[in-house]
Amino acid sequence: MPLIWALLTYLPQKFYVKDGSLVFMHGLISRENSIVPLDRVHSLRTEKGLWFRILGMRGIMFDTLATKGGAVFNDINSVQLPAAEALGIKPITGPKDAWRLSRPIVKVENCDEYYLEDLTHSVPYLVPEAANLLSEIGRRFNDSLEARGGGNYRLKVTSVLRTEGAVNKLRRRNINATSNSAHRYGTTFDISYVRFFSDSVTVERSQEDLKNLLGEILKEVRDDGRCYVKFERKQGCFHITARK
Repeated sequence: MPLIWALLTYLPQKFYVKDGSLVFMHGLISRENSIVPLDRVHSLRTEKGLWFRILGMRGIMFDTLATKGGAVFNDINSVQLPAAEALGIKPITGPKDAWRLSRPIVKVENCDEYYLEDLTHSVPYLVPEAANLLSEIGRRFNDSLEARGGGNYRLKVTSVLRTEGAVNKLRRRNINATSNSAHRYGTTFDISYVRFFSDSVTVERSQEDLKNLLGEILKEVRDDGRCYVKFERKQGCFHITARK
């Protein structure tokens, strides 16, 4: 059985370098391509266990931004919260607050740049700076995806503005949810890295490939001082707060 497993797992895989990118072809029945620019590959490792030595094979593993997400995107709540308070609205605790906002907010809706998942604990509104940032991240994602072989995929937004009631409701389900969330200020949104929206599969791309691409874009806008980013392992998302 170990011999069969090694053959079925590794023989269909192929690595090669093309146009400055590492291309990883994988899949026995359904073939998928993962394309990563060489400057985004953080490390490359090989392994050669017993069956690899018998078959004259060598396993190759590489790390990218997304695989090291927790170490790269580590802006915790104590970092994101002051930025949210400085840029955002006053938290909405009731109907009166909703009518007397401290600054404007805009509605975010499904578009070419992203898809809003069913929002059970938030409402689809953000301050203009955060809404513009979300759209820009979506545009960059689409442009980069097209430049690397295409694929009909959009980002999936899983959480945006949370009212006081929504925060309390979420905390009853998730004891780890904070009562003073940056989501309360309309500056913060979550983008899934495990689920992406596709109207139709024109070019099949792996979840890991899409996750890597999103990670690259988020690092760029974060390095430009546009936002803070936290890699949420349990929730499977990037938690993003816009900055002034």
